[in-house]
Amino acid sequence: MDNLHYMPPGGIFDKEVSLKIYKTRYFHKWAKKALLPNESLVIAALELTDGLIDAHLGGNLVKKRIPLRNKGKRSGFRTIIAYKKGERSIFLFGFEKNEQDNIDKSEEEALKKLAKEFLILSQHQIDHAVDNGELIEVIL
Repeated sequence: MDNLHYMPPGGIFDKEVSLKIYKTRYFHKWAKKALLPNESLVIAALELTDGLIDAHLGGNLVKKRIPLRNKGKRSGFRTIIAYKKGERSIFLFGFEKNEQDNIDKSEEEALKKLAKEFLILSQHQIDHAVDNGELIEVIL
């Protein structure tokens, strides 16, 4: 997903962003069941480029809230994203606030390891993971 045009909160300007956005097969299944559209994932990933991060979990792992349908972010979805600034965002894990308050330490450590594995991959290796269905590119 190259050269996305993004209107940041406040809508003051339109900027061009080069960012690849992916989701794991596991996240894709969860998002489909939760009715979380790709458009929401793209907006969340692009907000990261503006520094709108809800929590830095360390190891290039961030937490990002996404609004629930017709409600605000407070009661919405929580997503855990492997994020390499200006290059790629990979949605790894998600949950609804009413299902789970947060991830526990063991989940956080496992997600940090997964983030590290995905973020060190070359674009060729990422393309291979997409071809194998391990990753899915998020497109509108």
